Amino acid sequence: VVQSVQQAHVQALLTARKQAQIAQAQTPPPAAAEINKSKPGMHWEGPYEGVFLLGEAIPATYGNLALAKQVCESMSVVCFGLTQEPGKEWMLRSSSTLTHSPALEVSW
Repeated sequence: VVQSVQQAHVQALLTARKQAQIAQAQTPPPAAAEINKSKPGMHWEGPYEGVFLLGEAIPATYGNLALAKQVCESMSVVCFGLTQEPGKEWMLRSSSTLTHSPALEVSW
């Protein structure tokens, strides 16, 4: 039952991502340490350059930082940050531990 709920949640997130891509919502990146209004007490810090966060939260990427943050916030139990390889999309990460990146990744 838990696995079915998780699969449904991931499917809903992927559907929301596709809809957002179709709409091509372009918003400016939020300021560092932006207060997350959807989850009181959570805030974003970054960008941190030359580091990445361990573990993949879900197998999806996002071209828009604001959208990636929104999806991560909705997955509070499994997503703890974002990492982007140079020239690629944002990945949702399952750890908040910063690790040196030889690929010069950027993390929030």
